[in-house]
Amino acid sequence: MSGALGNKEVMAKNLSYYMQKNNVTRNKLSDDLGISYTTIRDWVKAKTYPRIDKIELLANYFGIDKSDLVEEKSISDRSIISIYGKLDPNRQEVVYKCAEEQLEEQQKRKSSLCLKKETLEISPHIPMIQIRKLQKKRKNEYMTSLIT
Repeated sequence: MSGALGNKEVMAKNLSYYMQKNNVTRNKLSDDLGISYTTIRDWVKAKTYPRIDKIELLANYFGIDKSDLVEEKSISDRSIISIYGKLDPNRQEVVYKCAEEQLEEQQKRKSSLCLKKETLEISPHIPMIQIRKLQKKRKNEYMTSLIT
């Protein structure tokens, strides 16, 4: 989610995405919402930007949040959220737990890579670097020091 609000190109891309995803043509959207075909065409071609009441109407029509139309999102974010939303609640819990485990394993792996060698020599011309885990309350906190 990293786009500027009010960006016609982002709105056009997102509107096109949800129209395609829901197999909705410009004609159908125009008929269903009572908005002229040319207005919808201009939104899809990023010529104009809809007023907030029309954004809300579109969001309700597609069953999404208004931010899904006006904010830039990666396709992978949409895909993951879309798939997750279609799962039964029991399966959603399994996916969530799996994702947590994967994240924890990833964090441990990064941590263990730093601690495998306490002292690393990068090059004969560069001083040695020592990496030590700090004995504090916070997890995965490290201190590096140059050995000259």
